[in-house]
Amino acid sequence: MSGEDKAWEIIAGLFPEDVCRRTGADFDDASRIYLLEVFGTRFSLDPQKREIKNLAPEGEIFVKRLRYFFVLSFLWYMVKASDAGPAGKLIKPSSMPGGDIFFRGSHVLPLEGIAKKYGHDRAGFRERGHAFGGREVLYGDAAVEFLPFPMIPVTVVLWLADEEWDARADLLFDASALQHLPIDILWSVAMMSVLVILQLTTRGQTVFCRRKQPFSDTPSTRKFYGGKLVAALQQAFQRTDEAASIICKGIPKVHRNLFRCAC
Repeated sequence: MSGEDKAWEIIAGLFPEDVCRRTGADFDDASRIYLLEVFGTRFSLDPQKREIKNLAPEGEIFVKRLRYFFVLSFLWYMVKASDAGPAGKLIKPSSMPGGDIFFRGSHVLPLEGIAKKYGHDRAGFRERGHAFGGREVLYGDAAVEFLPFPMIPVTVVLWLADEEWDARADLLFDASALQHLPIDILWSVAMMSVLVILQLTTRGQTVFCRRKQPFSDTPSTRKFYGGKLVAALQQAFQRTDEAASIICKGIPKVHRNLFRCAC
């Protein structure tokens, strides 16, 4: 059973009152559907149909382009979130138990992309943050606090480039994050938070990564790359956004001749 199927199974057996108390979700008794705000946009979750829908156009990016990160994070948030409030202390992922996952292969957050894209554009960074429900906070040269989920604030900090220093960006969790989700799901939350800032606002502007030939899902590729990465690659190489090139970074250089890749 996949992690997604397991989460759906657990959610179907939960008491809605408890879920809403822990997660900040609402529950409609008539339709038996949960409603939750993610990155400032409302989504519905139907446990019977095993379906998550965006209720506003702004949410389409999550159910389509970022589905690989979004669905599993959403489901396990509904299962695992506690009623613990924010600690009010920001920490780097590297300081969390198991935080080394953020520094391995394709798990490395593409924060350098934010620095490159917005290193001279404070206003653009803020505007992009506001578009996904972020609020400005006082860190670095500019910083935005997102609510990927109601109990899990994430802060993305930008330091602008100047004559002496290159631009850089960082991502911080509230210290309570591990009380709500395990570290591997927090990684997906962090990746979403970075990619919503990096995503193209319109389709078809730049092809960041495109396979020259279809990616074959065979026992040998699964043995080499691992099943999860194979699944990610199959989704990534059908798209024309930054997520594709980010995932592609996990491919060893010896195999890069299979790609036309900007990453």
